[in-house]
Amino acid sequence: MEIPGKIFKDIEIVGSIPIQHFCGCSKEVLYPLLHSLEKKDLKYAVMKAEPIELVCHICGSKYDFEPHEIAGLL
Repeated sequence: MEIPGKIFKDIEIVGSIPIQHFCGCSKEVLYPLLHSLEKKDLKYAVMKAEPIELVCHICGSKYDFEPHEIAGLL
């Protein structure tokens, strides 16, 4: 609360709220992004039984989509 007073001389601070980081990502929210991949890549992941990892660019959370979840898109 000291910084605004140094920048603005005639300011009155009437309250403060703590800043909190929040990201609303979830596996369900990122699932539709698999549609942006080419079908051949999705088929390859299913064939090789490899999960596809998606990472949220906001908070960095990682979500693995298993072959049976990927197959649901095909």
